[in-house]
Amino acid sequence: DSYGFRCGSLCLPMYFFALAFWVRERRGWALLFAVWAIFIKEEAAIPIGMFGLYLAFFEKRYRLGVAITVIAFVYFLAMTSIVIPMFNHNPYPGQENFAHLGATKMEIFLSPWTKPREFWGNLLGSSSFYFAALLVGPLLFIPLRKPSVLLVGSLVFLFDCLHPSLKSLCFQYQAALLPVVLWAFAAALQPVHPGRRRAVLCGAIVAAILFSLFFGNIFWSKSTLAAV
Repeated sequence: DSYGFRCGSLCLPMYFFALAFWVRERRGWALLFAVWAIFIKEEAAIPIGMFGLYLAFFEKRYRLGVAITVIAFVYFLAMTSIVIPMFNHNPYPGQENFAHLGATKMEIFLSPWTKPREFWGNLLGSSSFYFAALLVGPLLFIPLRKPSVLLVGSLVFLFDCLHPSLKSLCFQYQAALLPVVLWAFAAALQPVHPGRRRAVLCGAIVAAILFSLFFGNIFWSKSTLAAV
């Protein structure tokens, strides 16, 4: 986050640890870090719930995938509809980002049909494609070869695209997208010959430096293309 510390940023290492342990078949540790992320920030339940769908649809682990999805989304709805409003004595703060789509979760859910101009205009606007390019461009767009993995971050990406200020790499809102994009990148390179893989990695490092220089918002970035 280029504008200070946010609790959501703490979820980032939890995502990476959970994914690393899951890939190594250490399910208990993976579950521990996933739950830890949810306890840090309730919105972490969204990518974890989508990970359950990935397991069900693409790894054919139906029971486990459905269980993860149901538990994660029920937890998110309970926290944002009951627990957090009960303590804040106000609606869920994150819902304010989508006030232009509706005043309640149901209105926001139905906004593709009730407010198509606002919903689809934000989702399919040029800034959404720019945001997507900033996510996968530093990795030479190779993550796009693994749409099944990108499904895990698709719902977070959709929510980010529905509000102009969320479509930025300078905030904490894309924290859940970074490990998904890197996972898709690694999965796409897995069958590639080691020699070519090293060349691609070198190219990705150069691309990442250039993107950071011209599109970033840190002290070495240039205020040129980043303002587009």
